Amino acid sequence: MNSTIKTTSILVLCFFIIGTLAYGQQGPKLNVERYFVDFGTVEKGKVLQKELIVENVGDEPLIIKGLFVECECVKANIDSERILANQKTKLKISYDTKDNPVGRDNQGVYIISNDPHNPKLRVTVSVDVNDGKQPISSQEEQEIYAKVKCCNCEIPFQECVCYHAKEMKAYIKELLAKGESKENIFFKLAKKYSLDSIIDEKTREEVKKRLVLQAGDNRPQIFIETLSYDLGTLEKSKKEFVLKVKVENRGNEPLEINKLRASCVCATIKLKNKGKESPAFGVKGSPPEWKEVITPGKTAELIIALDLAHPSIHIGKLIRSFEVRSNDPVNSLFKIEVEANVVE
Repeated sequence: MNSTIKTTSILVLCFFIIGTLAYGQQGPKLNVERYFVDFGTVEKGKVLQKELIVENVGDEPLIIKGLFVECECVKANIDSERILANQKTKLKISYDTKDNPVGRDNQGVYIISNDPHNPKLRVTVSVDVNDGKQPISSQEEQEIYAKVKCCNCEIPFQECVCYHAKEMKAYIKELLAKGESKENIFFKLAKKYSLDSIIDEKTREEVKKRLVLQAGDNRPQIFIETLSYDLGTLEKSKKEFVLKVKVENRGNEPLEINKLRASCVCATIKLKNKGKESPAFGVKGSPPEWKEVITPGKTAELIIALDLAHPSIHIGKLIRSFEVRSNDPVNSLFKIEVEANVVE
């Protein structure tokens, strides 16, 4: 009898533990009414506004640590930075189109919170600024656009209006006018702008195989082990933060690093090779004539610097990227991204 009671007790305890794990505390959980807001087509110069419901669907208080926007044309604020379990508040977003170029423009609003599973949630806001003179793309162009990207805009290429997208679209139109097949267009896009510009996985793999085959065994091969860095908390009073990243030539031909560029005026990137440091390059990037050669099997060092005292660096979430281009015929472009939380 005692044995039966003991067995039953153990089973009850096991079910209790399993139930607790399955249905117990899940912590704060952020939920937004919509993750994509489309203001539609509007006339240039209008200021657009939208309110979204932000909800804590968890069982512990949700703390909004900050809001980060990608462009000064977007403003965002939230009614309450502390949201109790099963409670709601309003996120207010405004979008000023006066400085927007004609065409589709998307921008991101990042909500930084203590949600352990989604600490950085992106809401994309989009608008089509129209003056009645927008060119219409062909169906064939749209099929190509759906499989490529221009940079780190994080928006569909079809809708992007940055200078890089405009350049790529003009190149695609030129190739189509010459009668190039879509396969050749993707291949030429990869050679001109990098394999990274192709986002369709199947197309990317096909192009990569073709690039490797064309390059052969004797080629330079750039290798950067880590491309994403979380710098944690940075204090503005420290004034500068420096990150050093190793870059290696794993090929058997000389590797030419021919372009370095930072995404913001608050940052620079330079290369230390064979004991000598290059100039520090910012948003304009290195000049066309600049290059550094890394011999096969050797490493160099990328030196990334953030000017924390610069007025473009605000308290809160910081995200910056750095471009490294080379003569590697397969992977000609690498992008290093750093993020941090800036405090006083």
